[in-house]
Amino acid sequence: MFITELEKKLANLINTERNKKGLKSLQIDPKLSQWAKIKSRDMVKNNYFAHESPAYGKVEDMLRNNGIVFCQIGENLGKSSNVTKAHQGFMSSSVHKATILYNGYTHLGIGIAYKGSTMYVTEIFATK
Repeated sequence: MFITELEKKLANLINTERNKKGLKSLQIDPKLSQWAKIKSRDMVKNNYFAHESPAYGKVEDMLRNNGIVFCQIGENLGKSSNVTKAHQGFMSSSVHKATILYNGYTHLGIGIAYKGSTMYVTEIFATK
């Protein structure tokens, strides 16, 4: 699965925040990134913004139903005009920040899709 430069930039921003807190960097997982992209595209295509997809259900169901094995899972969703603003939005939300800084996660998938100039961001965190 191809990871775009913007998705890499977001992963680097996440890992920088984790490293500041003494946490290990998350490994970018191609399969998680594939499904994060699918989720972002699904939100654009089906005109919704929610953790539960009308097509795939919740993130844990989407992944399990497609053969992705994990012990724990988390998901951040955002809409923004660019990656830096999306990350700042996540970090200014206590719930999203807690997901980013949870020390139990080991892997990360990021997917970005656009609707006009609006960037839809899905971050999937997993413990494998």
